[in-house]
Amino acid sequence: MNNFNFLNNETEDKLYIITSGLSGGKDEGLVKDLSSSLIKSGSVLNIQFCNDPFYKDEKLEEVDRLTFEYCFKRLDREIESSTKNHKRNFNEIIFVGHSFSALISIYYLYRIFKNKKDVLYKLTLLDKSSSVDILKFIKTDQKDIILSSRLIKYLENNNEVEMLKKLENNGVKIKCTESDELGANHEFEGREIRSRIAEIIKKM
Repeated sequence: MNNFNFLNNETEDKLYIITSGLSGGKDEGLVKDLSSSLIKSGSVLNIQFCNDPFYKDEKLEEVDRLTFEYCFKRLDREIESSTKNHKRNFNEIIFVGHSFSALISIYYLYRIFKNKKDVLYKLTLLDKSSSVDILKFIKTDQKDIILSSRLIKYLENNNEVEMLKKLENNGVKIKCTESDELGANHEFEGREIRSRIAEIIKKM
């Protein structure tokens, strides 16, 4: 099984990295539909970070053992692999993160954005999860915790709101879209809704 997908657009030097939820959601409908739309404008990378109801692989972590550090390593590896194997040199990288993957995208981009001065980074956040809200939920409803202690500690020590301000101040273009703005549910279901999201991303 491939726990990532790379769709190569040979004519555009742009890479979209599309992820959803805790797992990355490689096979989820939102990720697939956005990938199908955005491949016309650039190459697309989808990553599965851990197992979920759509995807099972014994080589992957279970969701309750997932850490941000592991997600960062996977992103490093698959971006490098896609670039080298297809002899690509992307000058624009757009992270599209939905729900919990929006946090993963913010934290990861904050780590790397200063490393490559010749790359233009953009960030699209769809129904972004809030670290503050997640931590509040954990404190009030501990029986439903499915997050690892390391992942929780990372949320406690890293404020994504401050990171977003610093990213924006350093020239990273950021677009936040909430489902209720489009009259959609959290999964942004519906062909028309997902087409609208793809257009929003393309216009960034």
